[in-house]
Amino acid sequence: MKGNIAAYLELLRPYNCVMASVGVFLGYWLSIGQIAFSLPLFLAAFSAFFVCGGGQAVNDYFDRTVDVKYKKHRPIPSGRINARTAFYYSLSMFLIGLILAILVNDAVFIIAVLASLFLLAYSAALLKYKFVGNWVVGALTGLTFVYGAAISGEYFIPLLVGVVATLANVGREITKDLEDVKTDKGFKRSLPMLLGADGSKAVAFAAYFAAIIIAVVPYGLLLIPSVEFMLLLLVSFGIFSLSITQLAVGNYGDSQKTSKLAMAVALFAYFFSLF
Repeated sequence: MKGNIAAYLELLRPYNCVMASVGVFLGYWLSIGQIAFSLPLFLAAFSAFFVCGGGQAVNDYFDRTVDVKYKKHRPIPSGRINARTAFYYSLSMFLIGLILAILVNDAVFIIAVLASLFLLAYSAALLKYKFVGNWVVGALTGLTFVYGAAISGEYFIPLLVGVVATLANVGREITKDLEDVKTDKGFKRSLPMLLGADGSKAVAFAAYFAAIIIAVVPYGLLLIPSVEFMLLLLVSFGIFSLSITQLAVGNYGDSQKTSKLAMAVALFAYFFSLF
């Protein structure tokens, strides 16, 4: 029984779902300019958790034929969860997320519906087309901040943060595709297969640089006139520069980890600006 529960939790990718909820909290706090807690905020955060979990589970369902060959440890190919059960499990996660969203307000519910549809479409039709999926994954990551902002209806700063997160994630997803070229051949179409390594690196560089430029907009417009905020962003930019250097020399694994750290520092800068 314990093993079965662990398999269901693994299917959800709890870390990713918790990070989606964190994005909702930060998006809401940035929209109101302070840290505050409310029932709608918790409902929206849990809604994001379950919608994300549904997306993770349905992704594994549609990706099971590839996972049988390359990722046999995952719940479905390992036989710990039946494929059909996993599919219905994912639908139940989406349903719970949508029910929680409708309890918040119409805007949050609409975003939840759109996110659920995109996650289903991505898994069912776009998994083979990773060059499109990169942008879907990136946009859904950025959408968590807008999701939080929808509680208050104040979108500008959370939307900017969402765009930064989208671009940074697109850069990292392309880097991952460069690392996965061999395993993707015959199963998926990724940007490196279309543009080659150099072309893909150029797109990733452009995404990272655009993220860096947009990140400073709130400071430039005096919406967050904090020197400490800007200093933390500069630290983040330095870490992004290291990630870009690692990407340039073909150190794709470390580049992904470094870009994650850079994004974490950038998000902390926005969080710190609330104090």
